[in-house]
Amino acid sequence: MNKSLVWLASFPKSGNTWLRIFLSNYLVNDVAPVSLNDITRIAHGDSNAALYRRILPDLERRSEIEILRARGALLATIAGNGAGINLIKTHNVNGRHLGMPLIPRHLTKSAIYIVRNPLDVTLSYARHFGIDPEQAARSMASVGNRTKADSDSVPQYLGSWAENVRSWACHPPFPVCVLKYEDMLLDPEASFATALTHLGVPVDNERLIRAIEHSRFERVAQQEAEQGFLERPRRAERFFAVGKSRQWDGVLPGKLVDTIRRHHAEVMGALGY
Repeated sequence: MNKSLVWLASFPKSGNTWLRIFLSNYLVNDVAPVSLNDITRIAHGDSNAALYRRILPDLERRSEIEILRARGALLATIAGNGAGINLIKTHNVNGRHLGMPLIPRHLTKSAIYIVRNPLDVTLSYARHFGIDPEQAARSMASVGNRTKADSDSVPQYLGSWAENVRSWACHPPFPVCVLKYEDMLLDPEASFATALTHLGVPVDNERLIRAIEHSRFERVAQQEAEQGFLERPRRAERFFAVGKSRQWDGVLPGKLVDTIRRHHAEVMGALGY
């Protein structure tokens, strides 16, 4: 089987969409920014219900194990399409559910994993899912954390924030390039050049700078305001809300900060958080 899947992986609200916007603009290489709603052209989403309906037209009536089997068949079809690389966006933990691998290693070439301080993730996660920060922190600490299926998506098995990070960043069975969201903010040229090099894409400095400019937070937030964004959840007022580091400071209650640090202490310490 062709190992062509390259995962663009992260816990939700960690910078995955930013990476995909950058890659879209770099690969298209146009003087105008790529439309936000066209970024799916460069990376399939592994929870996209429309893809699963190609295998299971009656998706809503199928059991969880049937959907997981369809996932394996779907990923095998993508991997065998003849392309050298197939980019797949995922928030799933790199593990198994109901005995089935969520990230099949026999189809996987490599991955880029984006990690972000869980204190900031908590605020973005809460806004994204329409819950309060305390609920968000509880979900992010639960190993059973998952999203619910809806008309657009099949379930995603996130695990806890720490579990998700460990599953991708600690001794995976395939090459993984780990990018910190905070480094992407501080030095986008170096971070995105690292991502391109990992993908085997030549780095052209002029093209790199233009793609970074096209994917600046202010520019994509303006695009969302003018055009809308298909990935914005119905519960959220907007997808692109802040886009900064340390947004938690002075916003999250001190007790909640201590709780989050306690739940994820080992991984946060290893990452310098």
